Amino acid sequence: MRALLVWCVLAVVETASAHPLVNRPAPAFAFANAVGGAPIRLGDHHGHVVVLEFWATWCGPCEITAEYLGKLQRKLGKAGVDVIGATNEERAVVKKYLDEHPPEYAIGLDVDDAATRSYVISGLPTIVLIDRTGTVREVLYGMPDDFDAFGAKVEQLAK
Repeated sequence: MRALLVWCVLAVVETASAHPLVNRPAPAFAFANAVGGAPIRLGDHHGHVVVLEFWATWCGPCEITAEYLGKLQRKLGKAGVDVIGATNEERAVVKKYLDEHPPEYAIGLDVDDAATRSYVISGLPTIVLIDRTGTVREVLYGMPDDFDAFGAKVEQLAK
């Protein structure tokens, strides 16, 4: 396990409106697809709202958030919302976890930590909301304390 992401946020710490990426273009990323297939690239989602979650297999709050994000993908996917999970763990560890917890959205491997650094990730889970123009609109540290309010924000971005 890489030392860069070593802690897991148990509850919402804050909405990071002061995060350096808010209201700026989202950094490009290209992840290896954790389940095989084509790489996952931000550029392939232009015109969609992207909910990018940085997570880990060992993070309990990440598991809770993933369940909710799966529901969000099912509900808003046809409205142009794409949920993408990103982890910097080894492929074998992630594959074993995903075999036990089948994903409902794309899972990418940030094998070189490039996206982790570009998105200034300091804890898990961290959720980055990217609008249809590719602009970061919000960064949330920890799992949302009100999933319905979070879903409403995503739905508003999708309109």
